[in-house]
Amino acid sequence: MRETRLRILVADDEESVLFALREYLGCCGWEVDTARNAIEARTLLETRGYSAVITDLRFSGPSGTEGLSIVRAARTHHPGARSW
Repeated sequence: MRETRLRILVADDEESVLFALREYLGCCGWEVDTARNAIEARTLLETRGYSAVITDLRFSGPSGTEGLSIVRAARTHHPGARSW
């Protein structure tokens, strides 16, 4: 029987944060997807299943609320997922 690994989405506009979290969480047994902006994150949330989402609430951008839109999308598409 194949063990199913849990999938997590990490969304941040800083490449070093994405790299560090992808490496660490991958070593902990998670399948990790990363998104560099809110559009990428929302697209992944619409097309894949996640157990958890870690996002930067203050993405650089015109409104500064892109991180909150990711949390809303996670709750819409994956109501059982945890958000950090």
